[in-house]
Amino acid sequence: MARDQQKSRQKPRPVELLQFVPEALKLIRQSTGLRQTDVSERSGLTKAMLSSYETGKTLPTLVSLTAFLVAIGKDLSDFQEVLDMVRKVSPKRTPDDRDLERELGHVVLRAIQDVIERQAKKGAPRSSS
Repeated sequence: MARDQQKSRQKPRPVELLQFVPEALKLIRQSTGLRQTDVSERSGLTKAMLSSYETGKTLPTLVSLTAFLVAIGKDLSDFQEVLDMVRKVSPKRTPDDRDLERELGHVVLRAIQDVIERQAKKGAPRSSS
């Protein structure tokens, strides 16, 4: 009995958390009032990809998640809040913790965007001067 209670208090495994990603993606997009076609145009992701992510057929890569969040003007902290809501958990974070998480979310997304842009420049044909 005690062992069962201990298991129920353990943090969910990442695989268990992944089941909430599709609903969270859809809710965070809908909260902005944007349609999948709007996000597709802004992010470079196809509407089929977005639909696949929101229905749970596939999970977005970090690059795709970044493009999605940037396109809707959200960050990783916003996404975490929606995930918590979908999971029906109440995070025990202070307002200072939330501010720090939001700032960190912005920094991480900017860093990922910079890496993506640098990789795109490396792959782009160079113009001759």
